[in-house]
Amino acid sequence: MESEYSAPRFSNRFDTVILVRTAPDELAGESVPEEITSRHGTAPLSVFLHGNGVAWARPEYAPAWQELAGEGGPVLQVCQAAWRRRFGDQQPVLFALSSLIQFWHQAAKARQLVSLRGSCSAVENCGFVMEIETAPDGFSQRELLEMALAAASLELDLIVVFAGPGLDQILGQSAVGWRQLVDHELAPIYWLGDKALARELMPGAVWLDPAARDKRYADRRVLKLRV
Repeated sequence: MESEYSAPRFSNRFDTVILVRTAPDELAGESVPEEITSRHGTAPLSVFLHGNGVAWARPEYAPAWQELAGEGGPVLQVCQAAWRRRFGDQQPVLFALSSLIQFWHQAAKARQLVSLRGSCSAVENCGFVMEIETAPDGFSQRELLEMALAAASLELDLIVVFAGPGLDQILGQSAVGWRQLVDHELAPIYWLGDKALARELMPGAVWLDPAARDKRYADRRVLKLRV
């Protein structure tokens, strides 16, 4: 059985990789498939479902993706670990089971990385920033940590930055998992906010001066994760 640390199965180089972490019922009538259809041209495109976004691969949403799933359409993938946590042995519809290793493998080669309901800068041949603005709710903390560890396993140049509600991820017991990134020198961790919070947050996490933010983010794809 494939795991989060499987070797990449999709060798295609994509022009754009689109990360979807928002569930259908969180979009207030907006359609992710329609938005992706509007982006889809002739360039190779990959759609990767992660977090609560894996629900898009359930049978009831298949009609919305049918137009995209034909020959010449984007490669549709769903994170196996996130899917299994929510839906057990059910099989996704139209989407192939994939892994975060495969996601990062594709993202590192793509011209553009986009997070729907988040954002990402389009910078080629660069490192990455995971800027996390979501609180540790449900599976979110574990799955974002898995995302960071997968990038580290590929030795990608990654920094992790917490901001807003995301600061709760590095507070108290919630910080235990993230400590391994710092303890094993896998990726540096920074945070944005009131400097007075330093005593409450995880040791090893470094306050990022807003004035130095642009310099720290230079030549990196900044993947803002708000869900």
